[in-house]
Amino acid sequence: MHEQHTKYQLVGWLCLCGLLSLFIYLDLVKFLVFLLFMHLVSDLLIHSLGDRVNFISKRVILYAAYALVAALIVTFVLLVVPNLVEDLPVYLNTVENALGEKVTALLADLGIPIEIGDLKVKLIELGKRHFSESFSLAIRVGKDILLLLFAFVINFLLMHEKIANGTDYPTKNDPENMWDFLSAFTIDKVSVFYSHFHQVMGAQVIISLINTLLTIVLLFVLGVPHKVSLIVLVFIFGLLPIVGNLISNTIICISALLWAGPWQLVASLVFLVVIHKLEYFLNSKIIGNRVQLPMYMILLGLIIGESLFHVSGMILAVPVILFVRAELHAIKYEGCV
Repeated sequence: MHEQHTKYQLVGWLCLCGLLSLFIYLDLVKFLVFLLFMHLVSDLLIHSLGDRVNFISKRVILYAAYALVAALIVTFVLLVVPNLVEDLPVYLNTVENALGEKVTALLADLGIPIEIGDLKVKLIELGKRHFSESFSLAIRVGKDILLLLFAFVINFLLMHEKIANGTDYPTKNDPENMWDFLSAFTIDKVSVFYSHFHQVMGAQVIISLINTLLTIVLLFVLGVPHKVSLIVLVFIFGLLPIVGNLISNTIICISALLWAGPWQLVASLVFLVVIHKLEYFLNSKIIGNRVQLPMYMILLGLIIGESLFHVSGMILAVPVILFVRAELHAIKYEGCV
């Protein structure tokens, strides 16, 4: 019986890996990220409202939450996206053309006799390529909006079924055939992965929102242009564990140097360090010690994730590591002691 169960588990993993490979082959990893975030937002809204208004049914709360999410999506598509598509290329072009000259002039003003020469050109060109690759969201905005809408509809149907059934997608305790087993196996593993995603990214969304709101204040105080592009970029990169703050802070400091001046750059750096310390405190309070991953493992996961799937891979890196660790812990070693 145990041997048969092991065979079924192996078949389940093969089917799950095959399904995941199909999503990767069809370049739908970003769609999975949208679906996870959509489920996370709706889950947080429904549970938050449900805990405070017990006299309203969860189905009504579901409709209210999704009406709010739909309004946010429509507002983003109609107001933010056109501005972003028009403004982001101008911002990137300005950074590419003016950053090298600005840094050289600043070093000359400080009396630092450094001739970077060809090395400077190569580093700037490398930075341009990596900087541009990081914003595939703006370049393929049409496809991304379509994927977001599909994720919205699919997640609504899933949440509606979940509330209608009164439980989290019930499955049979004793599957009668392979289809029932594979359905139960897939739902179980997806639920485990989502719990880790919720654990990590639920905190990151809150932290990123706080970071973005404080950064908006800084941008208006400095009078830096391209605010829409910068706000969107700060929020997106703020979703990345550890390195997200570094990337978004670098973008803000570069913008302060280009459009404000060196003293504003120093002030921005001090302000961002204070924000980073606040985020570190919030991160420890919200997530605590539940993750317990070594720093090298997180950084390695982020590097591999970025190499494979860019920003989507970086977002999924830590939840994937937590999921793999949990599954390996569940396997009992039967070797010699």
